[in-house]
Amino acid sequence: MSRVEQPKTVAICAGGIRNGDAVGIDILGMADSLRAANHQVTLVAFSVEDSIRQQYPVAEFGQLDSLNGFDLVIYHHCIELPDIEPLLDAYRGRLILRYHNITPASFFSPYPAAAHAVMMCAQGREQTRRLVERFWARAYWMPASHYNIQDLAELAPQYSLKYVGVVPPFNRLEQFRASMPAAASDTESTVELLFVGRFSPNKNHLDMVRAIYAYTQSIDRDIHLTLVGSQDPALQRYMDQLNGLIAALGLEQNVSILSHVPEEELKQLYARASAFFCTSLHEGFCVPVIEAQALGLPVLTTTTAAIGETLGPQQFGFERPESAEDYLYIAQLIKQATRDVDTRQALIEQGYRNIAQRFSGDIIAEQFMVGLYDAVHKMEPLA
Repeated sequence: MSRVEQPKTVAICAGGIRNGDAVGIDILGMADSLRAANHQVTLVAFSVEDSIRQQYPVAEFGQLDSLNGFDLVIYHHCIELPDIEPLLDAYRGRLILRYHNITPASFFSPYPAAAHAVMMCAQGREQTRRLVERFWARAYWMPASHYNIQDLAELAPQYSLKYVGVVPPFNRLEQFRASMPAAASDTESTVELLFVGRFSPNKNHLDMVRAIYAYTQSIDRDIHLTLVGSQDPALQRYMDQLNGLIAALGLEQNVSILSHVPEEELKQLYARASAFFCTSLHEGFCVPVIEAQALGLPVLTTTTAAIGETLGPQQFGFERPESAEDYLYIAQLIKQATRDVDTRQALIEQGYRNIAQRFSGDIIAEQFMVGLYDAVHKMEPLA
């Protein structure tokens, strides 16, 4: 399906829209698909990067009294946004609610300085519950994963979504891959593992470090893990725990921590990596997994939350490690994925298939337009 007869004017709403972050990329992918189908798109947010303002009309919250001038509204829900609720309550057109997931506050509650994050996550998930209660039968829900449907059901178990369709997030895999430098030689003596994601407790960097230690104790010390991500000063205690564990296990030469790096440097890190490594405990999709697959890296990851769904079949996924034996098992998986030529190639090829069959730009655009068609033709405007 390439076109939808109605609507013509569409508002895409979010708290902020930025180039480079997962939600921003998803919003722009939707906007580009809608524009290609001859719909008029307006972005509605508190903040929008200047480069995006040059591409699309922008309306700011606080200056907008009503959304009723639009035939369709798409709201990207990934953080508490109180200002959106009265606008959605008063809206009488067709509504799509895009749910990216909100991290449970329990991941941040052990860190007193992160009280603001605890509040934001708790309030965000409470707002999610309210949205389900109000719009379970009056909106088309478009979660980014099947796991997010389960999350919505657990937040408001008494309500069953009437209109729902999973659409993976738009991505920039093709553009990222097209400008990659040459990959490192497979004959490199040191196993180079890479993880990309902000330094946050739900990302669970500590278990990656423990697995590296198990590798050094059971296989050899020719292994290095690079952790890349933004750091929040409110989570300094988490960083202290991470650095303390690295020191206590004598892994200062085996683990490197980098703050947010420019895109060109990130590409170099991907090119040098032997595999992508992840032990995250909560993700609503996990875009870095498919980025790694698209770039030809084996992926070793926990399958918690949405990660196993995103990873796809015939990959090296594992449950959260809970014992010394579990870390030794992960160490053996790392060895297989990086040292065994046949296993490594099989993982890479299956990763490519996962992208080609599920997450290419054309496939996601088609799924989005099918969801849009359903929202337009199967639902009545809000009463």
